[in-house]
Amino acid sequence: MKTIATLAAAVALPGAVHAASITDFTSLTIFGDSLSDAGRAAAAAAAFGQPSPTPAELGYFEGRQFSNDAVWADTVGQSFAAEGVRVENLAFGGARADNPSTAPTRIPDFDEQIDTAVERGAPAGDRALAAVWFGANDLFATTGGQPLAGFAAIEALNAGLGRLQDVGYSDVLVFNLPDLGELPGPREIGSLAQLAARGATLAFNAGVANAVDGLLAGVDAPNAELIDTFALFDDFLADTDKIVDGQCVTGPGTACDDPDDFVFFDDVHPTGDLHDILAEAALAGIAALPDSVAPVPLPAGGILLLGGFAALGGLRVRTRRV
Repeated sequence: MKTIATLAAAVALPGAVHAASITDFTSLTIFGDSLSDAGRAAAAAAAFGQPSPTPAELGYFEGRQFSNDAVWADTVGQSFAAEGVRVENLAFGGARADNPSTAPTRIPDFDEQIDTAVERGAPAGDRALAAVWFGANDLFATTGGQPLAGFAAIEALNAGLGRLQDVGYSDVLVFNLPDLGELPGPREIGSLAQLAARGATLAFNAGVANAVDGLLAGVDAPNAELIDTFALFDDFLADTDKIVDGQCVTGPGTACDDPDDFVFFDDVHPTGDLHDILAEAALAGIAALPDSVAPVPLPAGGILLLGGFAALGGLRVRTRRV
């Protein structure tokens, strides 16, 4: 079990006026994909007799998380649980904000994860916090014959955030996407692939910012904070001495000796150091509640979204679901 005690303590810094602390909240629910999944996808694979998406023999953390160390959501969740706050992590590897599949074994999207939360009695208490991070798999789908997946994801995100408010969440953290152009696949293909993926990421993030802005502008709006993982990742890459070109896990049964030498553990998932930074950012975002200010949206509009998603749709980038 891993916690970052100093980060948890930082949520209630003495000099922070009206800063929220972990114990101010009655529950935490995490919605998302493999970047936040603390074991649901691995458990589902085991239940259906399928190979694990996170094999321990390759170094995936505890054989259930999509990194070599605890993902940010597990770290933050443990910090909340240590204070007696109820935690539900419903993130599922491979999840999309909007999943159009009708297969019986379809991966639960944002709306279905909210269904599960409600079925399990969430939100619990009068100060319920939700953390939301979707979008990477939706954008990956635009390179696989679903060119409108990015638009559908933004619509699903807007609807899901509104539903969180309707079912009683008082506080919401929303994560945007890091630059998908820096993934090993686009980097391997070259600069044009990187530019297309970066443009799609910026377009999606504009929609995320507008969704948070719209949520804050609503009647009886919950407190909300946007976690800018795009900027965090850019800053990390600019100052890292880790290997950027390549990844630790390069194929079935093949992994490096020291994952911490790399930025990426596999073709889409970062190693543990970046997850620690994400956990720190999430806790800093929590400290900004309830006095968060609506983020200034990136220049959005249909033209930016269409151009960004269309450029990515023209690529065939080697990625797997996150």
